[in-house]
Amino acid sequence: MSIVPLCDGSAVVVDEGTLAAAVLNPVAAFIARRLAEGETDIATLVAAVAAEFDAPLDVIEGDVRRFVAEMGTRFGVDRGLETESP
Repeated sequence: MSIVPLCDGSAVVVDEGTLAAAVLNPVAAFIARRLAEGETDIATLVAAVAAEFDAPLDVIEGDVRRFVAEMGTRFGVDRGLETESP
């Protein structure tokens, strides 16, 4: 998976094997970068998003889980993630 950052904080993610691609908003781009860097804990991702974007944890958790699930379906990046709720 390659992540190409764009000037507005968004990004394009591309699976080199299938050439599947998606345009990500800044929050999704932030999460995708963390996943690509090897982050494996959902709670850590949620906390990082909440801190970076000044948003409440309870609002962000569901969004992060849905995004990670979608990334897993489309790009296979959910393997090895710790998904238990805190």
